[in-house]
Amino acid sequence: MAKKCTTLKTTDELIADTVFLVNDIRAKLKGDYPIKATGLTIGTSLNYVANNQFDYTINGVIITKAAVPAGSVIGAGTEVPQNKYGASSLNIDSSGTITYQEAVDNAIGYDTEEDAILGIPDPITGTARMGTVSVIRTDTFFLLGITDLNIANSTVVYTDGETNIEAIGGAVA
Repeated sequence: MAKKCTTLKTTDELIADTVFLVNDIRAKLKGDYPIKATGLTIGTSLNYVANNQFDYTINGVIITKAAVPAGSVIGAGTEVPQNKYGASSLNIDSSGTITYQEAVDNAIGYDTEEDAILGIPDPITGTARMGTVSVIRTDTFFLLGITDLNIANSTVVYTDGETNIEAIGGAVA
């Protein structure tokens, strides 16, 4: 005996799903995202984070940001405790100004890198998230924005932000 499929959706449900998907894709295209990878890495100023030239959107408007080899500051000197993770994000606005947002509990530190990244607040409205930087230091504390990112006994991870195409892929998945 053939089984009856019970997972079929009604036409109204399919239309509602399609409308939701299309609206989500539109929001991503009009959203605030890098269009291509930002190329975050250590800056020529060793306590700053550099970026490559990249395009990004703010409210659907495409903007180009020149490379910043010297880098941008990632913190205000918050002391991340020894053997704990801290994190910060870099965000960019429509004028090309790069700002940072630190994880909320950097001064206490996080047990995992993932928790540190999750501790960063959502981007400020009108900015695109360029990416994140996480740090841990095993011999003493790490001062975000002050300690050189290549200092001994530390691990620094640079992660480019989600691009608008990756965001759309997430909407479709």
